Amino acid sequence: MRLKMIINPVSGHVKARSVVAEVTNRLKREHTLGREDIFYTSLTSKPLEKAFFDHCDVIVVAGGDGTLHYAVNSIKHLGIDKAVAYLPTGTVNDFGHCLSLPYTAEAFCEMLDGMHTKKN
Repeated sequence: MRLKMIINPVSGHVKARSVVAEVTNRLKREHTLGREDIFYTSLTSKPLEKAFFDHCDVIVVAGGDGTLHYAVNSIKHLGIDKAVAYLPTGTVNDFGHCLSLPYTAEAFCEMLDGMHTKKN
């Protein structure tokens, strides 16, 4: 499985950031995720470009509800049709709670590896 990640590096609390680091490290080991496959959101980052998603099967989004909103809107605006795996690491995570998504690195990676999906 070829992955791309969109990460909000300041989302959530310290514990959430350590979960993102653990997931990222595991994906680097198990799915050959490279630095060029990770997009960090910030006030100064350039907009996502379609070429970023080349050679990708799944897009992993790590952040809060706002990060997910940004990622999904960017993906749809660019005409990208890929599966999205959401790692909720924000302060509130309404969307993650609503779908009962995993919050730990182990549970998230198991979900991703098993390609467990939900249609809502």
